[in-house]
Amino acid sequence: MIEGLSLERERLSQWRLLRKEQEKNLQDIQEKERATTDEERRNVHVQNERILRDVRRGRNMEEPTNETATYKVILVYRNEKTERRFCHGAVFQEVYDWAGTLEELPIHFTLHSGGKLILHSDHIEGNSVVHVSRREKEEASSLLASEIMHKM
Repeated sequence: MIEGLSLERERLSQWRLLRKEQEKNLQDIQEKERATTDEERRNVHVQNERILRDVRRGRNMEEPTNETATYKVILVYRNEKTERRFCHGAVFQEVYDWAGTLEELPIHFTLHSGGKLILHSDHIEGNSVVHVSRREKEEASSLLASEIMHKM
């Protein structure tokens, strides 16, 4: 009987070790799956950003060269400046499209001048300095009340 108990204890001990090893393997597999899922999400996000920037590039018109018939718009983001000319009568949708192609800017943003939000439909009324504010997609859509710059 003692021998039987001893054998039973040994089997139980081995079973516990096996069970512990199986649980560790399961945790390792779950961590790898989580990492893969996170990486896949990041890849999809990067791919969606590329698609959105490409759509904006497709809508982006060539910069006009005639200085007398154009306005200069200077974008400011994180103390960096970039500028481009736009034809008289242009609307800020063109500025949003151009800015949306710039890799150094966030994918979703709003433009502001003098503390005032600039809408897509606002006309460019002269040389302008505008500031870029990073936004979440839903926030930018809500503030601009438009899906134009967000469609893919």
